[in-house]
Amino acid sequence: MAVEYDERKYKKIAVLENIMEADIAKHILKDAAIPHYIRDMDDSAYGNVYQSVHGFAQIWAPEEYRERIEQLLAELRQAAPVYEDE
Repeated sequence: MAVEYDERKYKKIAVLENIMEADIAKHILKDAAIPHYIRDMDDSAYGNVYQSVHGFAQIWAPEEYRERIEQLLAELRQAAPVYEDE
């Protein structure tokens, strides 16, 4: 079942940098019952060039959820493993 939303009430909240971050964010927001959609920035006409400039994807949601989404995304990014060059 597709989620219905009023595009006029949704604002761009955050930019996601890669497919893993987008996938995890999607599940976190769903579990938190935050209405949202994730806009994939892929454009076949430009290949990956468009994504490298505009990010992999964007989170769109009602403005009243901005602070909570930003908090969840910050927690996600802090929990991400950091690999150092050997």
